[in-house]
Amino acid sequence: MSDAESAASPTESQLRAPIAAGSRDIGDYLQLATHLKDTSRFQEAAEIYEQGLRLNLDHIDQAKLAWELGDLLDKVMGRSAEAVGVVENAIRLLRDEPDSIDILTLRARSYTLLAHALWPERQEAALNAARQAAELLDNLIALHPDTDDIGILLEDGVWVHTSLGNVDRAIALCEEYLRREPGPRHRVVALLLLAEALRLATRFRDAERAVAEVLESPELDPRDHPVLYNTLGLIHRGANEPLKAQQAFETSLKSLRAHPFQSSSQELLRTVYGNLGELHYEAGNFDAALRCFAVLLEQYPSGSSAYHRTLNCLGDCHAARGSYSEARRYYHQVLDSATAETEQRVSANEGLALLPC
Repeated sequence: MSDAESAASPTESQLRAPIAAGSRDIGDYLQLATHLKDTSRFQEAAEIYEQGLRLNLDHIDQAKLAWELGDLLDKVMGRSAEAVGVVENAIRLLRDEPDSIDILTLRARSYTLLAHALWPERQEAALNAARQAAELLDNLIALHPDTDDIGILLEDGVWVHTSLGNVDRAIALCEEYLRREPGPRHRVVALLLLAEALRLATRFRDAERAVAEVLESPELDPRDHPVLYNTLGLIHRGANEPLKAQQAFETSLKSLRAHPFQSSSQELLRTVYGNLGELHYEAGNFDAALRCFAVLLEQYPSGSSAYHRTLNCLGDCHAARGSYSEARRYYHQVLDSATAETEQRVSANEGLALLPC
């Protein structure tokens, strides 16, 4: 940073001064929170958004602050359940506002964020939010292709359509975004989204090339590493490259541990440990698979379908390594559960039938 740029940038005390004096200007809160996020002081940034939300601001300003808080809680701090309520409030605040392009954009972004925050635990509700976001985003992109926010709309559209399984539409939107030559940081995000969409389209080599370009970018944020290497692991699994997949998932896990807020990203932990467990099992490394599935079990609510599925995985591992009494114990936990679904009961019974008497 040059001396002129440094002189032009307000200090933290200067940013705090108007808020301490009772400012009702949303810009003061947004600017200070951005500074705090840039220095990885995420909890303090959340508190500034919350402080602004306690003011009697108009609905649009409240919705903007709510969106920023929800985005921080969900995508950085791993507090998706809290983010849901915050973003739902943003949507309520915008309900009766006139349909200007700015309002429609904020509404579309709010539904996109709601879908993202809901995804780990309430996928049907997440899909409903994603459908609403997709309709709003597609209309905005078609009617306002030259809006200043087109990059944001295209980026959100890629994620939403990927989530809905509309991978061809997601790839087309991402390629359109990249043709517009976004800044280096936005290009990284777009390539991450493109890699996932290409993977789902089973275009594994193209997806791998997108990841390789991200890895070469000086704009790659270390906080992106867990998602990036998880995506690379899934690409290698799809391409039937188990050793490369295992290495990528282990790198993702190492990166997760290096970032406290990211390590609370439970859905990513589930994906990484689940895939590592399956890879170790397929390779005959049953002790390593057991360790992965044991950690995976802790990530699910007791009695859930995924919890019972993981119990069966633990049973299968013990059966494969000859620990038959332990295998029976896990299979019977599924069969003795009042909430186990038919599919998991069938799997448990099949496992038991293969055990020696």
